[in-house]
Amino acid sequence: MHFNDLLIRLRSQALAAIGGFATIAGVLLKSADIEPRVRWEAMAAVFAALTVLWVAIGILDGAYYSRLLMGAVRALVKLEHKSAGELELSTEIEKAVRKRDIVGDDADKGAPWSRGIWAFYALVFVVLVAAVVATCVLAAHSPVIPQALPHNS
Repeated sequence: MHFNDLLIRLRSQALAAIGGFATIAGVLLKSADIEPRVRWEAMAAVFAALTVLWVAIGILDGAYYSRLLMGAVRALVKLEHKSAGELELSTEIEKAVRKRDIVGDDADKGAPWSRGIWAFYALVFVVLVAAVVATCVLAAHSPVIPQALPHNS
């Protein structure tokens, strides 16, 4: 499996998992016979957990998988340079990542993320945080239905 494919699968499957978990939680909580306030509080907890999961996936991507890809590209470029022009495997890859010197000493400094990857994770993060805030507000404004106390005869 190529490292690029690994990263694309991680990101797309993580996004699908977040959507799937949110949908399942919504269906289960809507069908349950519970008070509206408790339902919204449960949804807020689900969205908060999904937010933490999303951040963890982003950290895994930035701290491990993206660096793994950059290391593979760096090794490929070094191999190409040693071949004295016989190999030209990474010419386009090198051009694409030329903003950072992937062969030099600065290659390991900082996360090798582009603005697009940051935007991908930030967009979903903002939506999840908005869902947490919205469900907390809805929970706070939901009426508490008093339960009838059992009568002792």
